[in-house]
Amino acid sequence: TLLSLESFQVNIRPLPLLKKEVLVDAIDLRGMKANTGNLIEGMEIKGTLGKLYAKADRIDLGKEIARLNKIDLSDTAITLLINDTTSTTVGWKLKLDQIDLNRVAFAMQMPDDSLRLSTYIDKAGLTDGMVDLGSARYSASRFLLSGSSLSYDGSYSDPTPGFDPSHIALNDVNIRIDSLLYGGRDISVRIKEFSANDRSGLTLSSLTGDISSDSTTIQVPELLLKTPYSEIRLLATVPWNSFDDTPSGTLRSLLTASVGKEDVFIFAGPLPKEFKQAYPQKEIRLTAGIEGNLAALRLRQ
Repeated sequence: TLLSLESFQVNIRPLPLLKKEVLVDAIDLRGMKANTGNLIEGMEIKGTLGKLYAKADRIDLGKEIARLNKIDLSDTAITLLINDTTSTTVGWKLKLDQIDLNRVAFAMQMPDDSLRLSTYIDKAGLTDGMVDLGSARYSASRFLLSGSSLSYDGSYSDPTPGFDPSHIALNDVNIRIDSLLYGGRDISVRIKEFSANDRSGLTLSSLTGDISSDSTTIQVPELLLKTPYSEIRLLATVPWNSFDDTPSGTLRSLLTASVGKEDVFIFAGPLPKEFKQAYPQKEIRLTAGIEGNLAALRLRQ
């Protein structure tokens, strides 16, 4: 079955269609099941959609601009299979006033690759978002996520003991971002809350701070990471040209850290029992300043 629906209601004002504009008072869709099979070249979408409510007061088909006032999506599970990664240029601009997600699961697989990504969103919300697909520019005034999980597998091999960057499985993910912008080198994010637990046993109690970037420089005025056993603080100013093949800029950073043995063991992987017993109970304390670029780096302690 390509598509089945329990109920579908839509209210659209007809007159604006003459000007290639769509005004949607409401879309209420419930109980949808879909499996596109080979209908869409390069990808397959399958899953179930419990409830979708949407309102859009302006969709300009000619200018490819849409304003979506409200999107509520709940009790949904979608799987995306990608067989062709060739990109197609899309120029739409989407203004997103409010998006709310409840109990939404999403999985992505690439059969020609080993990449697998899945997430379960218990509750999420986005306010004042902007998506410019033509210029690949994205922003939001607020993003919230709570009680969710995320897993990433970059290979078919079994996870190695300890933290394995090719097999990340986070649960109890909670995020609060007060402002977000991404557009090439224009980056700005204000992280008010980020916490999660990884399958390795690593617990991220808190990650807070600001990161910003323009065409010339990345600024990290303060980034603070806490686990139950460790605390790491980073301040940095990094010119983009310090990464050039012939670097000219000078990066400056200050790292202060107190790392407990529990976190050391997670990242170190399997260690001899004797080594663990002999490892000191006291945290490793480090203060380091880094200055320079890819051609020459100076480390200060």
